Amino acid sequence: MQVMLQVQVTIFFEGTFDGNGHKIKNVVINTPTNNFVGLFGTISSYTCIKNLTLGEGSIIKGNKFVGGIAGFGLGYYAYNDRGIRNCVVEEGVSISANSDVGGIIGIAEGYMTGCLSLADISATTDEYVGGITSLLNDGD
Repeated sequence: MQVMLQVQVTIFFEGTFDGNGHKIKNVVINTPTNNFVGLFGTISSYTCIKNLTLGEGSIIKGNKFVGGIAGFGLGYYAYNDRGIRNCVVEEGVSISANSDVGGIIGIAEGYMTGCLSLADISATTDEYVGGITSLLNDGD
């Protein structure tokens, strides 16, 4: 199933972030009226986030497009070491939104591999909620 998204984003992370297997714990992002919420709010199509763990005690809260690692991904692809790779969101992490919420990323338009989420995920609506991502849209 393909879903057409009409989203306008002007600020995003672009580049490579290698966590080198490190864990970030006790992160609190409490912005219940904001969209595009996560460690990285929105990531571009030229981004790679890899080898990163969001650890226990972390709380991520936003309106929509909310995830532990990123809120929204703009069409990143599997080639050239792009996408979200080998990222973990541990048990003891709470992620919540009104809609479009996932453990790793809120909405993904691209590639993920080797990711795991054990987070407690909740939404006030039943629109687009998932353990890893609420929606994986290949953009074709």
